[in-house]
Amino acid sequence: MSEAQLNEENLNLILELVNSGVTEEYTDGLRFKKVYNSDDVVIVYEADETLYDMKALEQAKDELRSTMLDEVLSSPDMEALVEAAVAADKGLVISYEGSAGTKGLQLRYTPEELGEINFTTFNPTQIALPDYNN
Repeated sequence: MSEAQLNEENLNLILELVNSGVTEEYTDGLRFKKVYNSDDVVIVYEADETLYDMKALEQAKDELRSTMLDEVLSSPDMEALVEAAVAADKGLVISYEGSAGTKGLQLRYTPEELGEINFTTFNPTQIALPDYNN
């Protein structure tokens, strides 16, 4: 198996782990929905439109880019996901969909931008695994 194939397989394993926490709420009014592998790795959140004005978020898109990436990287499992995306030469899209169906906001980061991140040393035990015993 080539290094590229190993990197892609590692990315897909981490995607499965991250998706197992699909109901987790990160902040008030934001719900993690899913993450998937496409041309880029796409992380999808749902924003409660009674709390968030999707048009205002779109207008503040440039200011939100670094803040939202920092928020994603603050979680060890998401950092591992982004690090795996870099190894697989993929970019990242953080997508916010409105809960009432309003067109959302998409923030895209190129593989080159992500490659400039100083990742912490990845330790698989840092990934928050679901508790299947409950």
